[in-house]
Amino acid sequence: MPYTFLGTGVTSSSLAAMQPYVFPYLGYFQLIHAVDAFVMLDDADFIVRGWINRNALLLRGRRLRVTIPVRHPRKGREIRDVAVFNEERWRRKLSATLDHAYHGAPFFSEVRSLVADVFDIADGISIAELAVRSIRTVCDFLGIEKRIYLASSRFENKDLGPTERLVDICRQEGAATLINPEGGQDLYSKDTLRLHGIDLHFLHMRNVPYRQFWPHTFVPRLSIIDVLMFNGREGTRLMLDQYDLR
Repeated sequence: MPYTFLGTGVTSSSLAAMQPYVFPYLGYFQLIHAVDAFVMLDDADFIVRGWINRNALLLRGRRLRVTIPVRHPRKGREIRDVAVFNEERWRRKLSATLDHAYHGAPFFSEVRSLVADVFDIADGISIAELAVRSIRTVCDFLGIEKRIYLASSRFENKDLGPTERLVDICRQEGAATLINPEGGQDLYSKDTLRLHGIDLHFLHMRNVPYRQFWPHTFVPRLSIIDVLMFNGREGTRLMLDQYDLR
C-alpha cells in the first residue's frame, strides 16, 4: 500500500510535515510529491478562522471562500479533536455551490464525484479526519505514492517547540532533508536546522496558469478542486513538478 499511517520505521531521505487541510491548494500536493515521507500534523492546534476548515473556489471569475462548519472550535484544541458539524444543510449548500461554479468545466463529472465521495461522512468525524480523507483521495487519484503518517499515531513529541519537533521527527525517520512551504521562511532557519544535520529547503510553487472559464482573468491558488476541474488527472500530474527548491 502507498499509505502507511502507523509506519514501520522505514528510513526516509527527505521529509515534510504540515497540518492537514480540506482539499488544499496545488502547492500542498507538490510538497507531498517532492518528498519521500510526509507527516500530517493532526495533533497541532486548531487555528480558529484559519484555513484548516476553509478553502477558496472559483465562482463567476472571482475567488469564493467556503467554510466547513465545526463544533466548538477553541484555541488550544488539537485539530483531531475538533468535530465537523455534520448537518446535511451545509453539505447541500456546498454541493450546489460546486454545481453552480463548475458546471461546464472539462472534468466536472469525474471531479464532482470524487468530491462527493469525500464529503459522504459519518457523524462525529473530526476535521482532521475529513482533511486527511480529502488529501488521500486526491493522492490516490493522481497516483502520488508516498509514505504518509499521522503525527498523533507515530510521534510522541507534541510538547516540543515547532523547530524542535521537526528536528525530532526527522531524527526518528532518518531524514537528512526537510522541505517546507515558502511560507515557512519566517518560522524556520536553515542555519538552525543545519546544526542538527538537516538541510532545509523551501518549496516555491511556480506560476502555473491554466485555462479557467473564458473570458475571466486567471485566479491562482484556489483549492485543488479547481485545478482538477479544469485539468483532470493527467494535466494536474504535469503540474506537480512545477516548483523550485530554494
